[in-house]
Amino acid sequence: MKLDPPSAPFGVTLTPGSAQAIDFGQTVSLSASVAGDSSNKGVTWTLQGAGTLSGETATSAIYNAPSSGNAGSGNTGTTTVTATSAADSTKVASVTIGVTSPPSVMTTSLPPGTQGTVYSQTVTTSGGAGTVTLALSSGSLAAGLNMDSSGHITGTPTGPRGTSSFTVKATDSSSAGAKSAVQNLSITIDGSAPALNCGSGHESLLNGQYAFTMQGFNANGAAALGGVFDADGAGHIARAVGVEDVNSSSGIQTNVPIISASSAYSVGADNRGCMAIATSAGTSIYRFALGVFNSGVASKGRFIEFDNTGTLGSGVMEKQDPSAFSASQFNGSYAFGADITTTLINGARNRFAMVGAFAADGSAGITNGELDANDSGDTNKSGGLNYPTSGLPFTGSYTVSSNGRGTMVFKVGTQTVNMSSYVISASEVLFISVDPQSSDPPFTGSALKQSGGPFSISSVSGPSVLYVSGLCGSCGPNLTIVSDLIAGIFTVSNSGSYTFNGDESLAGGISSFNDTATVSVAANGRVTALGGTRPPLLYLVSPGRGFVMLVDGGVYAGFAELQTGGPFTNHSANGTYVFGSITVTHQDITHESGVATYDGVGSVTGTSDTALAASSPSSNPTLKPDQAFSYTYLVSPNGKLALTHGPLIYIISPTRQVVLNADPSDMYARIEPVEQ
Repeated sequence: MKLDPPSAPFGVTLTPGSAQAIDFGQTVSLSASVAGDSSNKGVTWTLQGAGTLSGETATSAIYNAPSSGNAGSGNTGTTTVTATSAADSTKVASVTIGVTSPPSVMTTSLPPGTQGTVYSQTVTTSGGAGTVTLALSSGSLAAGLNMDSSGHITGTPTGPRGTSSFTVKATDSSSAGAKSAVQNLSITIDGSAPALNCGSGHESLLNGQYAFTMQGFNANGAAALGGVFDADGAGHIARAVGVEDVNSSSGIQTNVPIISASSAYSVGADNRGCMAIATSAGTSIYRFALGVFNSGVASKGRFIEFDNTGTLGSGVMEKQDPSAFSASQFNGSYAFGADITTTLINGARNRFAMVGAFAADGSAGITNGELDANDSGDTNKSGGLNYPTSGLPFTGSYTVSSNGRGTMVFKVGTQTVNMSSYVISASEVLFISVDPQSSDPPFTGSALKQSGGPFSISSVSGPSVLYVSGLCGSCGPNLTIVSDLIAGIFTVSNSGSYTFNGDESLAGGISSFNDTATVSVAANGRVTALGGTRPPLLYLVSPGRGFVMLVDGGVYAGFAELQTGGPFTNHSANGTYVFGSITVTHQDITHESGVATYDGVGSVTGTSDTALAASSPSSNPTLKPDQAFSYTYLVSPNGKLALTHGPLIYIISPTRQVVLNADPSDMYARIEPVEQ
């Protein structure tokens, strides 16, 4: 028996038969064949998804992808093209086509690296059909770095320091022909941060953005420093923001970037630490002590420069409130004070101080300004040491940038004074002068928002602790100029007469004094005195609290703080406090920062760091880290705290003190605020 031959196979074959991946605007040519199609009817074409078909015949068609994507329109994703036998609709073949945007490089900048430190960053892309690979199309990476096809840049930079520029090319694997995109990038390699030889493990205590100011000396004269930086709580500085302003005898530098990769800090268990801040001018090392903690983070720190760069100084850093970084938040009436010793002290007492008040209008304007200034014994440009019956009027302007740094300008008569400012909060601003020293002193200062006004005689009823620093001519060995410190209890009666009972630290010894006079108070907080040995002039921040300048040739400047919490006992000093030197009156002052712990009974222990110039600030200063001290103490009811064989202290409140240093071997004593 002869069998019939088998039937020819019947089915649709589509080419290409595997899934395709293409970019917007590309096309795919499709062909189809039907086995056993004796009538040669071929296929019909259908499309499900975005795009169109064109040139359709019984055996071929062209798929056209959309020219661009449109979110929500369905123009991206997977499209299906189906070929169906015209002779037998049960016979079909399909191909899926993925459509996406062409490749693009999303990374537009890369963070800096540090010589000798592992680097790891990824160049990211979006879009691209199929697999996207990355490669350098021009330029080169820094030595020690490599990039793989996924865009991972890894390695350990070997240097040298500098910026390497290069172009990254991203190429996809589209079925319809590869597409590519390029991006110009660069990586800056910085020198590694220097080793910090102090305590560590508690870096979380310094966390957030901080502003700082410092005053001191270099080999040629006075130096002032200010700026802002962020600390990440893990030892890194200026990753988000970091700039400095410098006013020295060599010139003015403003908005100088802090190099994050070469800067660092560490904090020990006793709240003391050290910090390296690097800029294009070099790296400076600082020692600091932290205090005034809020939720485990320091709100304030006292610091000193602790290196051999040629500059020594003392400063303060305070945590900033970013919600105040706008001109509208700087609004209301403010009192302010500033000072500086303008030159190296040799044969003249070249010092400057000013105190005053103004109104900020919340939109960059300063009005109703009044200030009093003492420039080496010339008060208010009167030509001599004359107690001013009124201050100098001024107007001005200000700016506040989004990083908390800004500017202030005072226009006093024909003179314009320019400052860089640093917002701490809506109630406080730090500032430094940024005019050349040939025209204006390089002062540092602060402005505090006033409350409790309009002021009257009852606003100074006190008692307040008043403390100032200045210079005494011909008071040291061989009639030399030495630092002079004054602190005491300042009290005003309802009739306007004041008593100022306190102590003076001069030429290594302490002596008591008692001064009396009559005061008057203006509505803007300006407090003037008639009579007295060295009559004070104040601008109140709030009742009993204000910026102080003594009308004296020694150009004394400081602060008065309302005394609270008395009568005082030994228990009024209890817990751990941060302290540090302020008002650098002389190039030979000992700069100090540290912490002290009182037991509330009669013993205090602590540790400090000190820096002292040798023959000049630039020649091998004496740097003494980690100096432990221990005293017994006794507190008088009026707040005077005596340390056995130590400095004299006035208690302002159970959380605040001020130290009046005295050492027979030290002609250049210093005032040190103490805070908890």
